[in-house]
Formats: sequence, structure tokens, C-alpha cells
Amino acid sequence: MFVSSHRITLDELQLRMEFDSDGDGTVTAEEVTEVTKYTDASADLGQFIEKIWPEIKAIYSAPGQEPAEPVPPPPTEDVPADNAGLDGSTDDDDDSDFEDVSTKLKHEFMYIHCDLWIHIASIE
Repeated sequence: MFVSSHRITLDELQLRMEFDSDGDGTVTAEEVTEVTKYTDASADLGQFIEKIWPEIKAIYSAPGQEPAEPVPPPPTEDVPADNAGLDGSTDDDDDSDFEDVSTKLKHEFMYIHCDLWIHIASIE
């Protein structure tokens, strides 16, 4: 599922370690729906504020406490400026580095997108 600026997706919420209820280091769709009580694959801002935010608000701000610090996304690796491999060879047809970076950037964007929606809901 791809990120849309007008909807937040289950995939985006799965990047949030706050929903890792069993502590195994991964967040499943079931863990997200267990906490959010929302079963659709995505939500628009109105649905997020009305249906999801009330269920997750306590995770991000407990009474008398500062909001929980979000878990930062995993760091991205720097991409070499040239196309030289670790062994010094070059392979112009190998797109695996590009795909790895593209996937990491997509995950970082999804994580930031989710942060933005949480912030908007918290000030409503």
C-alpha cells in the first residue's frame, strides 16, 4: 500500500513501535487494530481524529506526564556517490541499492506522516 497525503494507512501505523503490544520488536496489523479499534486499511484525517485518536491518545500523552517520545525510525545508510561495489566492481544493471534506499525512504516518510497526523489530532 502506498502513502497518500490525504489518508493514513495501516502500514504507516505498523511502523510505530508504540503498538508493539507483545514486545517482539514488530508491529502486526492485529496489534494496531487491537489498540485503535479501527479495522479499515486506511483513514482520512476526519476518521483519524474521530475514531483512532481517542483510542491511541493515552499512548502519546498520559495525565500529568509529557507525551511519550516516539521511537525514531531506523537510520538509513549512506548511498555511495559512485556505483562501485564493496569489492570495487561496478554493476550498472544492479538496482538493489536503489531499491533498498527507496524502501527505507518510503518507511521514513510513512513514519513522519504518521507523526504529523498524531500532532494534528493532539491539538484538535
